Amino acid sequence: MVNGHALHLYFGEGKGKTTAAMGLALRAAGQGRSVLVSQFLKTNTTGELNALAKLDNVRVVLGEPVAGLTMGMSDAEREEERQRQRRNFARVCEAVEAVAPDLIVLDEFLVAERFGYLDSAQAVACIERWLAHAEVVLTGRWASEDLLARADYATEMVKHRHPYDAGVMARRGIEF
Repeated sequence: MVNGHALHLYFGEGKGKTTAAMGLALRAAGQGRSVLVSQFLKTNTTGELNALAKLDNVRVVLGEPVAGLTMGMSDAEREEERQRQRRNFARVCEAVEAVAPDLIVLDEFLVAERFGYLDSAQAVACIERWLAHAEVVLTGRWASEDLLARADYATEMVKHRHPYDAGVMARRGIEF
């Protein structure tokens, strides 16, 4: 912990990473804390963003939405996505400087970092600076060994069963 502030990682194949992070954001906001929330590699249409944006002490930083499923992108499209996600991270950095929140939630950060959509060294340096004055929460399917070693909280969500495996697509209000 840095000055009493912790780094939280919610990762793994199971459902609940974003839900846990947004629950913590709601808890902090309910206790009067300033919260900043951003998502990477998503479409900006999630219900949690809509709800949190209605709270006076929560700042939602919307970036440019992901252009599609990154697995099916060409090299050129992946490069465009890399540039888009780096611009999104720059927006987050500007907002953190402007707002100085007590809690920073970066949903799907771990995926963006894993696939090189973010400059990992720069992003981790920013997170280290932010920990001097804020809790930081990072979510995503995979966590790097470096971030796992650094984390104060590391929670792995394990999937035992999910409707997607049976062909059920994401449902509004449940998965997004």
